[in-house]
Amino acid sequence: MPSYPRAAAVAAGVACLVALTVPAGSAQDGGPSDQIRRRLAQWQSDPVLTPFTLAGPGLPAPGAARTKIAICFGVNEVDPAYYGGPNRLGACESDARSMEALARQLGFETTIRLTREATSRNLFAHLRDAATRLQPGDVLIVTYAGHGSTVRDENGDERPNTEDQTWCLYDRMVIDDELGEEWTRFRAGVRIYVVADSCHSGTSTRALARGRNPGTRSPGALTLTQRDASSDFKVRTLFPEDQKRAEELHLPAFGGAWRALPGFARSAERMQASGLLLAGCDDHETSGESGGHGLFTNALLQTVADGQFTGTYRELIERASQKVGARDANQHPKLFQFGAIAEDIATARPFAH
Repeated sequence: MPSYPRAAAVAAGVACLVALTVPAGSAQDGGPSDQIRRRLAQWQSDPVLTPFTLAGPGLPAPGAARTKIAICFGVNEVDPAYYGGPNRLGACESDARSMEALARQLGFETTIRLTREATSRNLFAHLRDAATRLQPGDVLIVTYAGHGSTVRDENGDERPNTEDQTWCLYDRMVIDDELGEEWTRFRAGVRIYVVADSCHSGTSTRALARGRNPGTRSPGALTLTQRDASSDFKVRTLFPEDQKRAEELHLPAFGGAWRALPGFARSAERMQASGLLLAGCDDHETSGESGGHGLFTNALLQTVADGQFTGTYRELIERASQKVGARDANQHPKLFQFGAIAEDIATARPFAH
């Protein structure tokens, strides 16, 4: 793994995280701020809990067989200590179970983490284990179903925009820059396929204008806001007041460490593996769920479930877009390549590795 060009800056960011002091106006003992203190103490004693360690993957045993790994996360609610409320969804665990079953059927070694186990600690631990084991020609599939949101861009890599995209894992938000650093751990020749059924998931390089949340224009937004019992359509985004509260809770704890990250574009320059993101929507859009599945996940499953689909990833996205568009005209699935260029990564047969 190449040497990290900003090790000192990262170390300073970690020091900022470790030296966190809870803001004034915190809740009384036993409240959210007390939970934050306890969690930070746990992080300090367990280095896998922070994504900013510099150690690269170790070398696997020589002659290892071709390996296919799938890591599936589904988050139906989040920890109020870092989000201000549970922000419940109903179909994310179902998405994860279905994607895990599909991967297992196709011969992948699978790991599934649901809601309270779908944490940043587990995500980074599983990714780093995969990075250690996977050799050229091996395949990793990562699926995420849950809230997607945005948070203030702390390191300036999103300019002229001002926000990073996030996955809302149970214990905290993970920003796109963190994922970018994780991909640098994988060897050349490894192929990474990411399926993200969440809001603001379309790429990892563009962000919303500050203060905008187009989810309020989605047909699911009114249902989510009013908790309309007559419809199960929800959008997988944090609404403005929830986003603001989550950001207020996250930035004191993670802002310094996020600030020290080089940014996704710089991480991409160091990526040796080839990656393809299958996103439920564009960065400025929201993803919906209904009928027990995310619209995007359901469209993927309907397309490939019978085993008769022989098209490419690009054709899969086109078909999924048609199915999703029939339900929500505001949601447009996207395909986004990252890392080392592999000319055929988008023209391969989906999941048939």
